[in-house]
Amino acid sequence: MGGCATRPRAVVHPSVVRFIPEESSISTDRKNLESYYLFWLDSTVRSPEFIETQDELRAIINYMKIFESNEECEKEFKKIKNGKIFLIVNCVQGLLLLPNIHDHQKLHSIYMYHNHDNVDMNQATNQYNKIRGIYDSLSTVKRYLEDDIKMHTDLDDPMIIDIATDNNNLEYRERFILFLKIVNVNAKDIYDSRIRRRLIETYKKYYENNDSEVSFIEEFSISYKPEKATLWYIRGSCLHRLLSRAFIEQDMNVLVDMYSFIVDINQNIKNQCINQSSTLRVYRGQFIPNETLSLLKNNINQIITMQCFFCAQTSRDEILNLLQSIEPIDKTTKRILFEIDALQDYIFVDNNQTSTSKTILFVLGAVFKIIDVTDTTVILSQCTTSLNGNYDLVNESPLIIRGILTYLQNGTIEAIEYFKKLLVDESETDLATKSSIYGQLGYLEKQLGNYNAATNMYEKAMHNGIMQFSVYLFYLDQAAQYYANVLNNWEKAKSLWIQKLNIQNTFLSEEDKIQTYENLARATFETKQYAKTVEYTLAAIENLPSDHPHISFLQQQLECAKKKLSEHTTH
Repeated sequence: MGGCATRPRAVVHPSVVRFIPEESSISTDRKNLESYYLFWLDSTVRSPEFIETQDELRAIINYMKIFESNEECEKEFKKIKNGKIFLIVNCVQGLLLLPNIHDHQKLHSIYMYHNHDNVDMNQATNQYNKIRGIYDSLSTVKRYLEDDIKMHTDLDDPMIIDIATDNNNLEYRERFILFLKIVNVNAKDIYDSRIRRRLIETYKKYYENNDSEVSFIEEFSISYKPEKATLWYIRGSCLHRLLSRAFIEQDMNVLVDMYSFIVDINQNIKNQCINQSSTLRVYRGQFIPNETLSLLKNNINQIITMQCFFCAQTSRDEILNLLQSIEPIDKTTKRILFEIDALQDYIFVDNNQTSTSKTILFVLGAVFKIIDVTDTTVILSQCTTSLNGNYDLVNESPLIIRGILTYLQNGTIEAIEYFKKLLVDESETDLATKSSIYGQLGYLEKQLGNYNAATNMYEKAMHNGIMQFSVYLFYLDQAAQYYANVLNNWEKAKSLWIQKLNIQNTFLSEEDKIQTYENLARATFETKQYAKTVEYTLAAIENLPSDHPHISFLQQQLECAKKKLSEHTTH
């Protein structure tokens, strides 16, 4: 409920009334690329009078399935694991269907209408709380559905929280961190116009017969300019909904498909962002599962990363009023007000002329500290960008970025094949690029458990050529992490981190330097060089804010190292 995108009233272009042949399938099976499902159940749906209504409804929710029988509809419910289902059904069939599907976790709202019947619905409305209303006509259903979707588009704007101490879904976290690193590069040489055209044609085909969305995509293909990416994103179009669903469901395929657009949005925010010494208090309303709320309570003072473009509002009252006007149907969720102290890397986006509240949009991967959590409120404070190292690959070759995108979308094997082909074609690779290729192959071989091959690749990466120093630091750190955490060779890892620290000191690079101190403190502790552990731990503590969540652990590590050093000296 951050208000990033306001969905415009659906525009339905005139369509030719058409009959559905008796033998044809009314709904084609295809993957839903958005978060909402519209199911319509009516045994008379083949009537010509309903054909135009189908087009109008699909302009509200693109993914629509139409059923004549209760059995078909019920089977489809069982397939849905994510998203929200909005059900339209006539009263007669609805009374038979509701006992079987009402408690489905993803069913959100039911819109029932009389279809030449006089069924008494009083008992049903008291028994089934997901019934949004009983209406006299489909046109009334359509109007209420459209208004509700506008509200839910705002309510369901993604807020994907990754808590640093949570060890669930580590594989996606690693892939998302890698994706973040390549979002900050200059993407103009990554995807050429041919790839963009193919992507546009893919989405035009997906939204075929949805005239309003096809019209938007055609306008986008003609008029889009990278410096206006944020304006396109907040228009509440299919682009916003596609990205929202991809973030929510952690669909790396769609994120990679839309990589160029994501890079442009992020760059827009970075170029126009407001960085100030004082904080701006903003607000966000959200329904979150009890499990997530408990996780937040157990991680006060810890760091969280937003795995999405994250929106918030300047008016607390408007957010509270909207939040309190909606009753969560799922009793396992809680109505939560997020109070956020914003510091940097955000812009104001003007998407609602009638509201006195202003909306801000944060960069992808914005980092916050959990300050306090109650049963109704979560307080967050934004951290500075120096606490994350998402700019390591900003100067990396487009050839390497394409290979990373191949890995994220198609997997390890295809990425290895891609990089090995680059090594064969000497004409495309200079020494710096070749070193990066070896570094990427080291990472990929490690993913497959081929540790001898990974070691060989990392050694070649470190000694094969000269890279731009920030890129070289990335591969040094990647290799050090490999030696430490996979091979348990802390001595080798320590030597690589010392090499990294020396480069950072030489080039006066403060970015990620604190993390290097922390890594060296751990490595020297593992190799029982406790005096050095004290030195590096103190360096990390001195460079961190006093309220940083790592301080507590580092102080414990410092005391432990001093104790070990004292014992060693005594003996």
